[in-house]
Amino acid sequence: MNFIADYNLQAEPTEDSLLLMFENNTLLVEQTGDGFQVPSVTGSGFPLVDELDLHYIGSIADKHCFAVLMESGIKIPEGFQFLSLIQLFGSIEDPQFAAACFAYHIIPWHWNSKYCGRCGSLTQFLAEERGKQCVECGLVLYPGISPCIIVAVVRNRKELLLAELNRSDRMRYSVLAGFVETGETLEHCVRREVREEVGIEVRNIKYFGSQPWAFSQSLMVAFTAEYDSGEITVDGKEVRNAGWFLFDQLPSLPSKASISRQLIDWFIEEYGN
Repeated sequence: MNFIADYNLQAEPTEDSLLLMFENNTLLVEQTGDGFQVPSVTGSGFPLVDELDLHYIGSIADKHCFAVLMESGIKIPEGFQFLSLIQLFGSIEDPQFAAACFAYHIIPWHWNSKYCGRCGSLTQFLAEERGKQCVECGLVLYPGISPCIIVAVVRNRKELLLAELNRSDRMRYSVLAGFVETGETLEHCVRREVREEVGIEVRNIKYFGSQPWAFSQSLMVAFTAEYDSGEITVDGKEVRNAGWFLFDQLPSLPSKASISRQLIDWFIEEYGN
């Protein structure tokens, strides 16, 4: 049983359809024992579901999934709460988590594309694919994806480069990452980001994997690389601290929901001896 993304303007919610209801960056869930679940239409506790601006995103098994952005401060029924997707990782079924991540990417685009960015007129959904078109000038709009690189840099086959980010208020380290700039290859972006953020050069860049990252409407493309030259000099903007760490001396690490943690776990498995 997996979440299958789909596009169907004629899809209508039924009693067992799942409702992915967001308030800002949090999802409405119901506690079930030790975990949580996405409510259904009948189980959501909202009597006026048919008046919400529901957006069909796909299905889990035979259940349709609809996403909606709620107004901030809305009163929710007893037994429900809004939680971030990071908080829900591992506490909600994988298909529902996948649906929520997909919805979290689509919902902001849906709201931000109600009007044409060229002439300001209203847009309407395309009939055959997930997109919108301006009713006046014909401009076509699709959900945007911002490609990012993320890289595990290894030195002497025993040390991993980890950095503490300036934008985080938590003492947590991770591998380096950054957005791809216009005209760059992914490999060039890896070299540039590492050079800009910590002042070193890398070699032997290899593809590792990828992960859609809804929190910044991104596609994270992961690489491994080897240290080549230079001394760590943090930029002070993106990174406030960085260093080389042995597999058994790692600091506080990111959530297992992220591909950054997959890279770190790869390093431990590959060089932890």
